[in-house]
Amino acid sequence: MTNVVVLIGVIQKAYYDKQKDSYFVDLKLEKTIKNEAGTIEFETYKVKLWKGCYHDISSLSSFKPDLILGVKGRLEKDGDEVYVVAEKISFLGKNK
Repeated sequence: MTNVVVLIGVIQKAYYDKQKDSYFVDLKLEKTIKNEAGTIEFETYKVKLWKGCYHDISSLSSFKPDLILGVKGRLEKDGDEVYVVAEKISFLGKNK
C-alpha cells in the first residue's frame, strides 16, 4: 500500500506549534464538486513542514497568506488528528 498525497492550495497561515515542536501550514483547497446552491466550497488541510521548508515560506519578503503551494507528502496520524507530512513543496505563484 502506498501512502502518497499531492495537494495544491493557497496558504492560509504558517505557524509553529510549541506543544508538538513542529512547523505547520494550513492549505485551503477548492472542493471538486459544487454544493446544492451551486457554489464551490473549500477545505483546509494541515500540513507539517520540516524546519527548512517552514523558514523558506516564512522568510519570503513578500509572504502573505495568498501563496499557492504544491505539496507532495504522506498522511500521518497523531491520536485523533490526521495531517499531511510534506516531503516536497513547490511555490506555484500567488492567488488572484
